[in-house]
Amino acid sequence: MAIAAKYIVALGAALVGVAALSGALAAQTRGPAAYQAAAVAALLNWIAGSMALVTVIATRHSSQRLNGALAAMLARMALPMVAVLFLMSSKHPLVAAGVGGQIVVLYLCGLIVETIMTVRLVSRAERERPHGGQLPAALTPKLKP
Repeated sequence: MAIAAKYIVALGAALVGVAALSGALAAQTRGPAAYQAAAVAALLNWIAGSMALVTVIATRHSSQRLNGALAAMLARMALPMVAVLFLMSSKHPLVAAGVGGQIVVLYLCGLIVETIMTVRLVSRAERERPHGGQLPAALTPKLKP
């Protein structure tokens, strides 16, 4: 689980950096409330990304990895999508500060970081699998020359 904590912290650090930059850019046109919108968007995307990474890490067997990756995609997309739909239909002050756009920008940046981490996690699990991720010799078909 140490690798999970490391990746979750790295995802948070990446999102904080992007949120600071996008908040500063949005604050030029939308005012200082854009920083709060960027912070909310970063937290929301960090929670969704953390849930997705934990889902990928929880899949131990290669037969479960595809299901784990699909479940991680669902966790990664569902929370930001529901938040955007809820916030855009409400009269929340963060809507005027651009929280919808912040969520989308941070979602896309977080998606890049999390995809790299997921590929590394899955390839690491495959390397640690007995027989190097291949069938045992007894189950390997023998080809005639």
